[in-house]
Amino acid sequence: MFDDVKKGDIVPNQDFSLQPTTPSPAPAPMSAVDDMFGAVEKPSAISVAKLQVKPSPVNLPPMPTNPNIPNPILMEDEHSQGAIMKKVFVALSGLVLLALVVWGAYHFFVSKKQNPNTNNTQNQPVDNTNTNPDNVNNQPEVILDDDGDGLSNAEETGLGSDPKLADTDNDGLSDKDEVRIHRTTPTNPDTDNDGLYDKEELFTYQTNALDPDTDNDTYLDGVEVQNGYNPNGEGLLINK
Repeated sequence: MFDDVKKGDIVPNQDFSLQPTTPSPAPAPMSAVDDMFGAVEKPSAISVAKLQVKPSPVNLPPMPTNPNIPNPILMEDEHSQGAIMKKVFVALSGLVLLALVVWGAYHFFVSKKQNPNTNNTQNQPVDNTNTNPDNVNNQPEVILDDDGDGLSNAEETGLGSDPKLADTDNDGLSDKDEVRIHRTTPTNPDTDNDGLYDKEELFTYQTNALDPDTDNDTYLDGVEVQNGYNPNGEGLLINK
């Protein structure tokens, strides 16, 4: 610690004991400090007001961009674009609705013009006739009988008789009686071919019009009548 102390400064056998020291004189009181700006003229309030401080432009550093923080300018642009798209959508919807209304009105008037009797048909009384196919089939069929003999034209056509003649074979029996009652043939006046007409056998001689030998005596009914014999049994024919 005493490296900085020169050896010449050390006095040998120097007494380093504390010795009384004489007090140092007190500093002289300081005088009032003269005003160094006293000679300078102070500006008035009017001159200070006239002074205008021109602000200097301040170059601010660019704002740091954070992708997580939405940009208000971009948000405003998106909002305006969304409003425009909404208006466009509403306008298109209105046009589509108007087109549908016009098409419906056109279709209504055109169909009404093509069918002018629709209202008249609706105002007419409803026909309550049952058009059920089952009921139609159950209704009586209109039967045509041109000759009025009781057999329809279709039946006479199937039997071979004339639908315009009541007695086709002209034997004195109507076609209907021969078919429905006597079971004789309406197209042959002598059904059993024994020489007697069907009507003669039935109403004159009371023989069987379907059997040529009613009494089974091996002689035809017509032959027995012609020879004066009874076709219904033994003996002579009795004239009635």
